Amino acid sequence: MAAPLYIALGPTWAFGLNALSFLVSFLVIMAIKLPIIKEDTAKEKQGFWSEFMEGLRFFVGSPILITLLISGMIFMFGGMAYNSFEYLYGVENLHIPEVWLGLYVGSFGIGVVLGLPFIGYLAKRFTEVRCSGLV
Repeated sequence: MAAPLYIALGPTWAFGLNALSFLVSFLVIMAIKLPIIKEDTAKEKQGFWSEFMEGLRFFVGSPILITLLISGMIFMFGGMAYNSFEYLYGVENLHIPEVWLGLYVGSFGIGVVLGLPFIGYLAKRFTEVRCSGLV
């Protein structure tokens, strides 16, 4: 929403509405009432490193979290490789001026956000195999 607001209303209103949204978010978070938890006085206060190591042991001991971490790293590596080739392809093959490269790369994200629900609808109506060429 930032870019359309910036273009339609100008920078002053766009930044003002952005600041207002942060204020509304802050007020909503402050309105949340949490139950008061009484701390056990017998429990010693742990230091940062002991709590960090406890969390690290929990993370490493969970095969699901490790799988999510590794698959996320592979996904991000592939995404960054794709983005770098997107720039090279745009400049070398499509001869896109450098000032338009941001719009060219950003249009992929816009296409994904707008196209995925549409492809989901088409996959329900037809088969996934017939729709795979559209992706």
